[in-house]
Parts: sequence; C-alpha cells; structure tokens
Amino acid sequence: MTANTPQSDAPIDAALLAALVRRAAEAAPGEICGVLGARDGRVVHAIEVPNRASQSGRFEADPLALVRAERELHRRGLRLVGYYHSHPAGDPTPSGADQAGELWPGIGPRLRLIVCPDGRWALYEVEATGWRLRAGPDGGPSWPTCLRSIHPASACRSPSGPAAE
Repeated sequence: MTANTPQSDAPIDAALLAALVRRAAEAAPGEICGVLGARDGRVVHAIEVPNRASQSGRFEADPLALVRAERELHRRGLRLVGYYHSHPAGDPTPSGADQAGELWPGIGPRLRLIVCPDGRWALYEVEATGWRLRAGPDGGPSWPTCLRSIHPASACRSPSGPAAE
C-alpha cells in the first residue's frame, strides 16, 4: 500500500502523499478528508478534519474544524490551496457526489486530491467547467477524467464500473 510516486514536477510532496495513502488505508472503509497547504506552488502539508458523514463511503468535513485547519495553515505560513479525501473502495476519479459538492466551482481553493488505500491517487483542479487532472501516478491516470463539460457525472465510469464515492 505505497503511494505511486509523483513525478518530480508534480505539485505535491511525495512523503505527504505517502502519508495520506497510509492514513486512508487505516481509516478504510471510512473516508478521510482535510485541507491542503502549499508553499511556493507545491502542496507540502495536509491537516485532517473529522468526517461527520453518518454513511460509510461518504465524507462531510466538519465546518468548524475546517476553519481551524485553515487558520493553522496560515499560522504555519502556508497557503490554503485545496482539499483532499479518500475513496476507500473506488478509484481516484471524482464521483458525481464529489462534483455536486462544489458550491462555487473555480472560485477559492481549487485543488482536490483523491487518494485510495491501495496507493492510487489523482490531483485535480476545479474549474467552472469541471474537474481537470493536474497530476497522477506516472503523470496521469489510466482511467477517464470526469468533467462536466464533457459528459454528466452519471456517465463517469472507472474500469470496474461506475465511479465510486
């Protein structure tokens, strides 16, 4: 269960990515979620926040904990650039629920990292038109990227079937 190492130009620290994959494996079948902090354009820190979802396979970040985590990033001199969560039983393709959870796509922190307990991961940038892949193992994933501008989320598929949450 090691993270597929990002390429050297990927905007995320490899040790941080490996730690998030390990944490996703520990929490499975539950999901983890949190905030991503960057320095000089590279994601170098993450702070986990409690998952308040009552249903397995879902996540709902605690709003007060999000505020505290964002303040902690600022205290450390880091910039809030996005959020992360895990897909314990799926692939790192954004699900319909992931995409529907965007209140203001393209505004505010735009990066979304999805990690899986088996080491797969993908980093996306949320734009007004949908989710655009920024980085993944070996420079990009082998599954389709689900973008609202291409097709509705319900049509997103992984090699094993519908995109999982």
